[in-house]
Amino acid sequence: LKDGGYGDADGVANGIIIDPSGSGIASFISGYVTDLSTGEAITTAKIEFEDVSVNSFLEGHYLCMMVPGTFCLISSAPGYESVAKLVRIPEADTIEINIEMVPGESNEDSVGCIVPNNDGGSGGGGSNGLCFIQTTRFK
Repeated sequence: LKDGGYGDADGVANGIIIDPSGSGIASFISGYVTDLSTGEAITTAKIEFEDVSVNSFLEGHYLCMMVPGTFCLISSAPGYESVAKLVRIPEADTIEINIEMVPGESNEDSVGCIVPNNDGGSGGGGSNGLCFIQTTRFK
């Protein structure tokens, strides 16, 4: 392992090595992306958390394993206005964030969140997780 290099998931030489391997309990964020007016699934959405990105697929579902922390979630899709939400991902938990989008022009460059400083905590910067493509619906 090298701080800021091989084996350090945040990629920053900051005196802290974040190693996503080993035993532990993962944190996940999951949800559905839909059209606000019709309720139809949006299967072409891109959901971003800083350096981490995942796409929605069947039935508009997305699933991403994340390092706990506070992040700005930005969702964009062709033909829809972008959506930004501030989300807190707790340790060893799965949270569900459903995203409803409004038809219009994408404004991805003009949306965002103010993420509080995570002094002493984890998350909030760098490569914060591994994303998985989910193709089945959970109930």
